[in-house]
Amino acid sequence: MFLNAGIMSFYQNNVPTELMGRVTSIFQLLQSLFQIVFVLGVGVTADIIPLRITIMTLAFGMLVIAVVLVAFIFLPGKRKYFREGLKMRKVLFIMILISISIFTVACSDEEDSESANDVTMETEEFSADDSSNSMTNMDEADRAQQEGEESQEENSTQAEDGSQIDRKVIYTANLRIEVQEYQQAVNDIQTEVADRGGYIVDSTMQEGTDEDSTNGQITARIPQEQFQEFIQIVEDGSSKVVESSVSGQDVTEEYIDLESRLESQQVVEERLLSFMEEAEATEDLLAISDDLANVQGEIEEITGRMNYLENRTDLATVTIHIEENNVSIAGDELNTWEQTKQQFMKSINAVISFFSGLFVFFVGSLPVLVILGIVGLGGFLIYRKIKKDRQEN
Repeated sequence: MFLNAGIMSFYQNNVPTELMGRVTSIFQLLQSLFQIVFVLGVGVTADIIPLRITIMTLAFGMLVIAVVLVAFIFLPGKRKYFREGLKMRKVLFIMILISISIFTVACSDEEDSESANDVTMETEEFSADDSSNSMTNMDEADRAQQEGEESQEENSTQAEDGSQIDRKVIYTANLRIEVQEYQQAVNDIQTEVADRGGYIVDSTMQEGTDEDSTNGQITARIPQEQFQEFIQIVEDGSSKVVESSVSGQDVTEEYIDLESRLESQQVVEERLLSFMEEAEATEDLLAISDDLANVQGEIEEITGRMNYLENRTDLATVTIHIEENNVSIAGDELNTWEQTKQQFMKSINAVISFFSGLFVFFVGSLPVLVILGIVGLGGFLIYRKIKKDRQEN
């Protein structure tokens, strides 16, 4: 405030009146920009270093600026710019005193905050000494869970750093084959599955659109070490392989993570069981029991997922689509003589059917035919008479 008053006095005494408005506008613009930059600088500095140090630094900077300005004002060559020199010197002395007082207050605030921190620490120590056994038990339970999480992270790191890892891959195969005899092919596939220690998951069959044609599907689980050999046997036993595809899904990372989580949860479970044996208050027992139930539930969930992944990786899934394509040559029952006899009988039956139908038609329609015959005969007689009369005339 005092510095601003001095600057205003300076340019009121030295700036011409006709330019004072422009100079004032430019000065206020620069002052606003400086204030914005100054506030931003203080905010950024306060985020980087403590606020007390920031205030002390600013107070010290103001003190240095005031001393520099005083020295500048007292220079012999600058007295002409300040006509009210004595008044300006007093203002600068007041600025120096204010800066020193701000610097002193900042230092005292630092000491007060340090003493307040000491009092707060003593109060927290006193409250910690008066805490109950139940809170101690709960803190121990929390520490047990934290130790379990740390153990999980260590196990995960060790598993990732291992040079040799047993990869766990889920293999799936899809085959579409053509065979000459559907049932024989199904029996052969079932025998191969049983011999290799696998089992049939699903089997369906349906009749095709063509006569004596059968289609179906078989889904089997085969041990992974015999997976490729089984596929090769199925393809060799078919008359044609229409489609064949094999895919794999690597679940090694997920399985290792599950192992680490299981070990950490088991550590937490053991610690909670020991705390339960040592706990005496009912509230502590109930709280530890709830935590133990949650941990055991997560252990069961992890174990179930691990068992599922082990089953899927140990046994590969093979889906086989079977299409029967049976092309046979006619036997003795379809020779030329038999075909001739069949065609002759068909012709005789056709002739008999024709005359039989004709007889049934005439006999069944006899009343109608008689009436039509009488009407036709009467019409014919009338026509002959009319024609005869015309010839006579």
